[in-house]
Amino acid sequence: MTQLKPFGQVAIQMGFVTESQVQAALEIQESMEKTRKERRLLGMIMLEMGMISTEQLIDILKYYETLGHAEGAPEQTDPAASGEADG
Repeated sequence: MTQLKPFGQVAIQMGFVTESQVQAALEIQESMEKTRKERRLLGMIMLEMGMISTEQLIDILKYYETLGHAEGAPEQTDPAASGEADG
């Protein structure tokens, strides 16, 4: 199994952001984790800061989905459909 690239690295590779933007978002993520004891996803931080658009976020997520399917990951990712949802 190949190791997936970090979200920020994929965003740079796709030309959506610069390294300095990713670094700024990572610093915010780390700060939030320390002060609020909350872990925010880097993509959501970048979206909220206006670094990437919703469409770009979706493109990055599709990239990961494509890699998962190529490695034989199950196509079904909906927890409700797989019986993993609480309920």
